[in-house]
Amino acid sequence: MLPNQNPGHDREMWIGRLKHYHHALIVPAWTFSAFVFFDLVGAFFTYRDLLVSKADQVRWHLDALPHWDWGWWVLGSAAVFLLLILENSFKLIRAVERERDATRDTLKEIALDRCLTFNNISMVAELIAGDAFVVKRLSILFENLSEKTLYYGITSLKFQIGSADIPFIMPTNNSASGYIHRNQQQSYSGNLSPPLLLPELPFDVTVDFTIEYDNVPPIGKRTTYRRVQNTFESFEPLQWRSLILSQDER
Repeated sequence: MLPNQNPGHDREMWIGRLKHYHHALIVPAWTFSAFVFFDLVGAFFTYRDLLVSKADQVRWHLDALPHWDWGWWVLGSAAVFLLLILENSFKLIRAVERERDATRDTLKEIALDRCLTFNNISMVAELIAGDAFVVKRLSILFENLSEKTLYYGITSLKFQIGSADIPFIMPTNNSASGYIHRNQQQSYSGNLSPPLLLPELPFDVTVDFTIEYDNVPPIGKRTTYRRVQNTFESFEPLQWRSLILSQDER
């Protein structure tokens, strides 16, 4: 054994060869059957005189069939065997390549197709007196940028004003999940109970959410997480700025 030779690796190589030969010759039954048929016919042409008498050959017109030398029979058998191995090896390689290409395309689509994007938040507010506003409803807006339908599910959602949590009531029906058609925007809203009196301008509204989504039909679940701070400076005219505090794509 050579100094750097690995006996386990050699054993795996031989096992791999045996598996390949098994799939190339035994699994396709027609391959084995074609080789046996050709070999039997070749053997008959070669050893016909030993198997059937001259009189019977004339009576059954077998003498009109060609008579092979044993060397041609061996050569023909070897050629058929080689062609069958090459043909089935080609089919095996093509099957592996198709599976590899399909897997690569799927992985590429999963890796690159981060097509669900967060757009903004929206508020339904009411002026109650002077410059005092109360917020009755909050929404997040997101969009499907791809050419395919997505199925999404919101797994967590939280709003804050400053450092205080907003009493946001998530709907109890199944509206936390659904379908988004290609190039369309979707909103997810919840009511505040009771309505929240907004502080004096400027103030920060922070949204923290996690959305899971997948293609239709599914190819692989992806997750989008955002924590975004929105600083409102004026309502008339409406002026605000957004800052992504943290984000993650999985």
